Amino acid sequence: MSFQRMKTWKTSRDPDYAAGKVRVEHLYSIADGEVIPDHSEPEIVL
Repeated sequence: MSFQRMKTWKTSRDPDYAAGKVRVEHLYSIADGEVIPDHSEPEIVL
């Protein structure tokens, strides 16, 4: 086995990808206890 340079990079074609990514990162922050969730957000993230 050897290390090889990546030749291609895959990206999402979803137009809402950036908004979804921000939402997922926010949920991770809630799960890690870095952010206090609002009343409309989950208190527990699995």
